[in-house]
Amino acid sequence: MKQRVLKARLRSVQEFEKKYAEVIWTFKFKPGDLVLIRDAARDKDLSGKYRARYFGPLRVVRQKAAGTYELMELDGTVSKHRYSTNRLVPYFPRNPDKLPTPIPSTDELD
Repeated sequence: MKQRVLKARLRSVQEFEKKYAEVIWTFKFKPGDLVLIRDAARDKDLSGKYRARYFGPLRVVRQKAAGTYELMELDGTVSKHRYSTNRLVPYFPRNPDKLPTPIPSTDELD
């Protein structure tokens, strides 16, 4: 019975992923990529119709072992917070030549 339930769960997951393949997005960010952070508190706030839903842009420094990302401001300030993949969205600048700040090495960050 246990095996049948597990097979049914896996089948259900596969059907879900197949049905919503165009809607489900998974991003893999590399160091140096620009991202925006979705403000999760605004999702539940009904009065914030005209408030910003995203913060950024920020630059990816590295991905931690748990899957969270370490980010830094464009002025080089590294954030002490870690952000999960589901809160990040890629940012595409209009003029990428005007963006400052190279990524610091991991030795400099530690």
